[in-house]
Amino acid sequence: MPKLGTGRTGGTVCVLTVPVFSDSCSAADGLNGVKNTAWDALRVEWGNWKFIAEERQRYPDTASFWCAFSDGNGKRFSYQQILNCIADRRISAAARDANDARTFFGGDLDNPLAEGAFRYNKGGKSYLSSKDDAVAKKWRELLATRHDQTSRVVLVEFCQLRNHPPSERPHFFFLFFFALHT
Repeated sequence: MPKLGTGRTGGTVCVLTVPVFSDSCSAADGLNGVKNTAWDALRVEWGNWKFIAEERQRYPDTASFWCAFSDGNGKRFSYQQILNCIADRRISAAARDANDARTFFGGDLDNPLAEGAFRYNKGGKSYLSSKDDAVAKKWRELLATRHDQTSRVVLVEFCQLRNHPPSERPHFFFLFFFALHT
């Protein structure tokens, strides 16, 4: 079972102790459907702990992390509850960011102003991303890597104002177009 400990710098580390495995398990075990290598057996567990460790790094300290992953009475969530909560948050963030991208480009991710940012190639053919997680990832990349500062500022301002009523929002398509062509 994983344990939390303290690293050399005083930060919290997760220590996962596992029995020593050989390179592969014997097929003579008579266990049908069992994965053949030790890594295959540990991959999901390792990935889940990596998922939690990456989330922990988003918080300034351990107390903040546990505050976010505790119930109303201060009882810390279980391992599975933390994983479920993180997954739900990421799904919600992806849906929100994908919606921002679609809204910004007027529902057309193939808009010329997107400059192909939502396209990917597979088997020599070009496709338009449609799943929320893929669209959100490309949107975040677009926000982070716009080649000109003016366009980037307009994109960031759009994200900041997404919760305002439409009557209070400037005309972003015009601003974005203007920023690209000045």
